[in-house]
Amino acid sequence: MVPNSRSMSNMEHIIRRYAKELGFDIVGFTSAEPFLRDEAAAIERVRSGLMDGLPWYTEERVHRATHPRALLDGAKSVISLGFL
Repeated sequence: MVPNSRSMSNMEHIIRRYAKELGFDIVGFTSAEPFLRDEAAAIERVRSGLMDGLPWYTEERVHRATHPRALLDGAKSVISLGFL
């Protein structure tokens, strides 16, 4: 069964409420499509030497971090949580 926009809206509301109960200030949703603009910017920073001193911050890591389905095959959405 494919969720409709009303059921998705309800699910987002439930997730937002639960995240707030857990103490998160920010709750965001987006698709699991690749973040190509962010990937290009991050790779440019790596290649320009702006990430020197962070040996773990590699082009491969940038690629994984900007392609949600590379982390979780079949992912449809990304939920981000944050504190102010």
